Amino acid sequence: QAARNLFVLGQMYASENKKDSATTAFKRIVNFRKAPYKFKIHAQIEIAKNFPKDSSSVGLHKTLQKLIKNRDNRPYLDALYYQVGVLEENKDSTFWAVENYNKSLRAKNAKPTQKTYTYERLGNLYFKNNEFQLASAYYDSVFQVAENKNELRIRRVKRKFKNLASLIAFENTVKTNDSILKLEAMPVEAQEGYFQEYVDTLKKKDEAIAQQKLNQLAFGNSFGSSLQSISKGGWYFYNGQSLSFGKTTFQKTWNNRALEDNWRWASKRAMSTSATTALKEAVASKRYDVPSYIATIPTDEIIIDSLKIYRNQGLYELGLIYKQQFVNLPLSIEKLERLLTLQPKENKLLSIYYNLYQIYTTVKNKPKAAFFKNKILTAYADTKFAQMIQFPNKKLTTEKSLSETEKTYKEMYYLYKEGVFEEVVQKIDEMLPKIQNSILIPKFELLKAYCLGKYMEKATYLKAMEFVALSYGNSEEGKKAKEIVAQLRN
Repeated sequence: QAARNLFVLGQMYASENKKDSATTAFKRIVNFRKAPYKFKIHAQIEIAKNFPKDSSSVGLHKTLQKLIKNRDNRPYLDALYYQVGVLEENKDSTFWAVENYNKSLRAKNAKPTQKTYTYERLGNLYFKNNEFQLASAYYDSVFQVAENKNELRIRRVKRKFKNLASLIAFENTVKTNDSILKLEAMPVEAQEGYFQEYVDTLKKKDEAIAQQKLNQLAFGNSFGSSLQSISKGGWYFYNGQSLSFGKTTFQKTWNNRALEDNWRWASKRAMSTSATTALKEAVASKRYDVPSYIATIPTDEIIIDSLKIYRNQGLYELGLIYKQQFVNLPLSIEKLERLLTLQPKENKLLSIYYNLYQIYTTVKNKPKAAFFKNKILTAYADTKFAQMIQFPNKKLTTEKSLSETEKTYKEMYYLYKEGVFEEVVQKIDEMLPKIQNSILIPKFELLKAYCLGKYMEKATYLKAMEFVALSYGNSEEGKKAKEIVAQLRN
C-alpha cells in the first residue's frame, strides 16, 4: 500500500507539472526494497516520462536498455520500448524513435492502451514530415485497438483522422489530374518515349521473375542426386540446405497448394503456368503495347477541362485545409500560389487573395501582404473582405445580406420547381462570386447539381454531385450529395 500511495503521489505531482517532486516520489519506489516488482518497473518508466529533454537523458537511456535486456521484464517490453522511442524522438533521432515504437507494437504482451499511445506517436511523426497517408493509417489504428473509444484523447485522434481523409482525397485528385494533364500536353513522340520506357522497365521485371522461376526448377532437379550427401549432415530438419531443396522439390511436384485438408486431391491441383507462357500472356494482354497506353490519354476538350476544374478545386480546398485545420502555412501558401498560376474561376479569386493576405500578414511578409491587400481593395472594393481589411476592429453586420441571400435562394428554388433548369444554373453561376463568405454556398451548389441532372447526361450530373460531396463533405448538403453519388455509381 505504501508503494501504491507513493506511485499515486508521483502521478499527482506529474499532473501539476511538478517534475522534480514527481521524479523524487518515483525514485523512492525504485529504492523501496519491499515494493512489488511491477511498481518498480513502472516507476522507472514514469521517471523517463518526467525527464528533461536534454543530453542528461543518456544515463536514463542506458537504464531503460538494461531493463529491456532483463528477461524478467518481458511483460513490460511494450512500455519500455515506447519510452526509449520517446527519448530518441526528443533527441530528433527519428529513425531510432520509429524503430523502438515498432518494437513496442511487436512486443508479445503489448497492451491495447499502450498500443494507442504508440500508434498516435507514429502518426504524429509522419504527420510532422507531411507523410499524410502513413499518418492517417496510424491514426486509424489508434481507434481500431482502443478499448474505450469514447475517451477524449481517442475522439481527438479520430477527428484528426477524418480531417486527414479529406486532405488525402484532395491530394490524390491533384496528383492524378496533374499526371494526366502532363501526359496530355506532351507531343506524341514524347508520349511514345515515356510509355516505351515504362514498358521496357516492365519487361525487365517480368523477365527477372521468369528467370527466377526457371532457376528454381533447375535447382530442384538436382535434389535427388544431392539427397544422400545431405542426409549425412544429421537430422533432415537440422540441415538448412536440405530444407531448401525439399521445399523446391515439393513446389515442383505439387505446385502452390492452399494449407487445407485433402490438399493432395487432383481437384485441388494449382494451375501452373510456365515462365514462357506467362510472358506470352503479358504480350497478348497488351501489357507491352505502347499504343494501347497512349489511347487511354484523354483528348476530348470537355474531359480535359473537367480534369483542370477538379485539380484547381483540389488545390483550393488543400490551401484552406492546411491553413485552417492543420495550421501548416507554408503548404497553404504553396497550394494557393500555384492555383493562381492556373487560371482559377473568377468566383474563387477573391477568397484566394484574402486567404493569402491573411497568411502573409501572419508570417510577417509585408511586401506580399501589401500586394494582395491592394488586389482586394482595387478590384473588390465593395466586398465584405475589403471592409474587413480597411476596418479590422469594426464588427460587420451580415443579417441583411444573409436575409437577401436566403431570399435569392428561395427564388432559385421556385424556378427549379417550375422546371427552368438552365436559367437557374446561369443565375447561380452569376450569384456565387458575390456571396464568397456565405454559409448558404453549399445549398446553391447542390441546387445547381440538381438542375444539371435534369437536362444534362448522367456523367455531368455525377461530376456535379461529386464536386458538392468533396467540397462540402461535412455539411448536410455534402452528405446528401455523397448519398446520391453512391446511388449513381451502383
